[in-house]
Amino acid sequence: MPDSGGGGSLQRVPAPRFRVEGCRHAADARAHRARDGVSGQNEGEGKDMRIMRLLVMFDLPTKTKRDKDRYIRFKRFLEDDGYMREQNSIYTRSLLSRSSAAAHRDRLRDHIPPAGSVVAIELTEKQYVGREILVETRPQGRTRMDCTGQLFLEF
Repeated sequence: MPDSGGGGSLQRVPAPRFRVEGCRHAADARAHRARDGVSGQNEGEGKDMRIMRLLVMFDLPTKTKRDKDRYIRFKRFLEDDGYMREQNSIYTRSLLSRSSAAAHRDRLRDHIPPAGSVVAIELTEKQYVGREILVETRPQGRTRMDCTGQLFLEF
């Protein structure tokens, strides 16, 4: 570059090029890693980091006052823990990884009432989105996104 007369000169410095065992370009380095079975991620890291859904289905007794209190306490736990109600006794929660899903399953086990049935199913986001809703009716004016305290991102 020409000198502007200010006493200093500006020079363009080329960016450093990194080499991976004789590979000059990124494409060569990727091919080299693929050939050697090295992905650049830790073992199992790619499998762990995926958006998951935890689907909780339950059928709890409500005959006595104590049963009703346990039922209400369990529902409140699910809502406070970030689960979204799909149907009366079906809740889902979006999670960022399999390890997060395992942690929430453990929390769920700690809050299960002594009587009744609670089933938890772990789904990938792709499996959850691929489900088929056969019949769906809603009261007028109520939309799918009526959940307080949750942020929904659509891609």
